[in-house]
Amino acid sequence: IMKKFLSILMVLAIVLSLSITAFATEELVFGDYKYIVLENGTVEIKDYTGTDDKLVIPAEIDGKKVTSLSDRSFDKITATEVVVPSSVEYIGMEAFGGSENLRNVVLNEGLKKIDEGAFWGCYAIEKIRNATYSFSRFAPYLCEHTYK
Repeated sequence: IMKKFLSILMVLAIVLSLSITAFATEELVFGDYKYIVLENGTVEIKDYTGTDDKLVIPAEIDGKKVTSLSDRSFDKITATEVVVPSSVEYIGMEAFGGSENLRNVVLNEGLKKIDEGAFWGCYAIEKIRNATYSFSRFAPYLCEHTYK
């Protein structure tokens, strides 16, 4: 009986761990944003489906801090201006790639890394501002850049 009980308990533990892992990577929706909750309880935005002309990315979604913008999460948006909140620490590869209307980008303090080609193909960009750095004509080619 003890062996059977332990076997059942082991199966239950495996099933529960699989369901917890599935929950951690489940894509959720908040307005125009698709996101996941990371293991540390913060949010990574996976996709934006809106059409705002001035896009202010939220610092929190469903009460959780937004810390990451994943690869291609805002690619080909129609916005002319984007404000990234200070909660965001990471901007993924080609996160804003191909956003041809994008002219101004505000990156707030807290940003630690902008990955390769984050603004690739954003040829209309006039300025990328942040508390520490300011980029201008080279912004469309911005490649891996680590802060601090």
